[in-house]
Amino acid sequence: MKILCINPPSVPSYFNAGHHLPVFLVAAYLRQRGNEVDAHDFGALNGTWRDVCGLLVKGYDAIAIMNDYDGVDGLERFLNYVKELSPNSKTITFGRGSHQVPRFFERFGFDSIAYSGDYESAVSAYIEHLQTGGPAPGTLLKTLTGYSAQDIGRWLEPQEWSLPDIKDIPYSAYERLYLDDLNKFCGIPLRSELVVPVARGCPIGCAFCDVPAQQGLRERRLPVARVLEYINACYATRPFDYVSIYAPTFTLKRQWVLDYCSALSKQADIKWKCVTTVSHLDEELITCMAAAGCFRVSVGVETTTPAAVDTLPAAKRRGNARLTEVADWCKTAGIELNCFVMIGMPGESIVEAAAGIAHLLSEGHRVRPTVYTPYDRMSQNMTLQEYAMFNRQLMCHSGVDMPERTQGYSLLYANSLDRATQVMHRIPIRKSST
Repeated sequence: MKILCINPPSVPSYFNAGHHLPVFLVAAYLRQRGNEVDAHDFGALNGTWRDVCGLLVKGYDAIAIMNDYDGVDGLERFLNYVKELSPNSKTITFGRGSHQVPRFFERFGFDSIAYSGDYESAVSAYIEHLQTGGPAPGTLLKTLTGYSAQDIGRWLEPQEWSLPDIKDIPYSAYERLYLDDLNKFCGIPLRSELVVPVARGCPIGCAFCDVPAQQGLRERRLPVARVLEYINACYATRPFDYVSIYAPTFTLKRQWVLDYCSALSKQADIKWKCVTTVSHLDEELITCMAAAGCFRVSVGVETTTPAAVDTLPAAKRRGNARLTEVADWCKTAGIELNCFVMIGMPGESIVEAAAGIAHLLSEGHRVRPTVYTPYDRMSQNMTLQEYAMFNRQLMCHSGVDMPERTQGYSLLYANSLDRATQVMHRIPIRKSST
C-alpha cells in the first residue's frame, strides 16, 4: 500500500527529538512489510500547510497521523485537507495522546485510532485490516454506529523493531530548536544529535509518567551489537557530533550497560548521553560510562522537598537519598549531572521548589525544570482547550493558586536561577553546524 506517516504542522510546547521518533519508527516498520511509505515530521517549525497539500495530492491509500500532548488543534484542519485533497485515503492516528485517552480522539472522525500495544503493531494491524478485512488489534475502528474497540495491541520484541531511516528525519530543523540551551529540551547547542531508540518500557511506576501507558511496565531492550551497528551506519551516512541514547531508564540493566561501554570503547570515539534514575547508578558504572564517552547523565530528581519526595515511587526515594554520593562520582568522572525537577508537585510550594533548584545549581549541576503534569487525570470528555493544558508548560493542574503560580512561571521561564550547559565544549564538531 501507499502510505503517508506524518506529524502535521504545529508549534510544539517544547522540543525533544526523541518524542518525534514514532513517525519514523512506524514508517520503517511498514516499509519492512512491503509498503511504500513517505515519512514527514512537520512538528519542528519546518513545514507549512502548503507542504501538506503537496503531499496529499499524491493520493495515499492510508495516512498514519501522529498525535501528542500538544498540536491537537491542528488535527481537524489536517483532516479537512485530507477530505479535500485525498478523499479516498483511510486515516489512523497513533501517539502518546491516543494511548492515554483514546476515545478523546473519536471527535475528529479518524477511520481508526491506535490505543494499545506498540504504535507500529497497531498501525500495521490496521493496514492489514484494510487489505484483508481481518481484525485490527490495538485499535478502535470507526463503524456506522461509533467506534469498535478491537483486542488489545501487541508489544513488539526488540528483534521486531525497525530502526528509523535517518534520511527521513529533518535534523537541521531539530538543531535549530536546540540552539537556546535555556529551553532545556534537550539537545546540545551547536552540535548535531543522533537519537538512538535503545529500550522501551519502565517498571518504576511514577504516577506522573506517561511511559507505562505508551510502552508498558516490562522493559524491552535491543542487543548491544545492534545498537552499535545502527550508530556506526548512521555516522557513516551523516557526520553526527554525539548520540542521545533514548531509553526510559538506561542503566536499568547494569550488565547490558557494561557490555555496551566495553564494546564502544573498542571503536572510534563517540560521545553520548542518556537518561536514568539515581538509584540505578553506582561508582563503577559511572566510571565505565565516562571512559566510553558518556558526557551527560540525566536523572529524575523531581523534587528535594521531603513532603513531595514521599509521593515518589520507592526507587526514586532511595535515589534521592544518595544523590550527593552519585553527584560526587559524576564530578570525578567528568560527567555532567542533569537533574530533572518538577514545579507544582503535590506537597511542595513554589518557594520550596525554588530553594531546591538553587541548591542543585550551587552544587554545579545542570537543572531541567518542567511542570508537574498528571497525565492520569486526562479524560475522554475534555474539551480541546482542556486537553491542551496537559503540555508541561502551564500549571493548571498543580493545585497551586494563581499568585504562587505566577512565582512558579517566573522560576521556569525567567531563567533567573539558571546557567547554560558547558558540555558542548567537550564534544568535537564533526561538521559545520547550521
